[in-house]
Amino acid sequence: MSHSFDGDRKKEHNHTLEILCFVELDASKGFDVMNYNKVERQLLDCLEPYQESYLNDMEVFAGDTTIENVGEVVCREINERAQRMGINLYRFEIAETPLRSYVITDKL
Repeated sequence: MSHSFDGDRKKEHNHTLEILCFVELDASKGFDVMNYNKVERQLLDCLEPYQESYLNDMEVFAGDTTIENVGEVVCREINERAQRMGINLYRFEIAETPLRSYVITDKL
């Protein structure tokens, strides 16, 4: 993904982000095993629109392309997909570097 803090394309720069999703199957739905490839495909489909994209042009970010806002948006989308598959997302982490990360746990 790429972005600029003020929406100026001349200041556009790229980031490679690491996203970690901690999940568990929803036992109340009778799941005890799930095909990993199915889960991975859903996550990749969710992230695809952001690959090689200039985030400032995306309405969903409304001018706020900080890692925190990107994390909130992506976490919400992944959580919605996970719930539809009978998976509980209980921790979400997004990081630019090991020292610059954003973690969501209490909203899930």
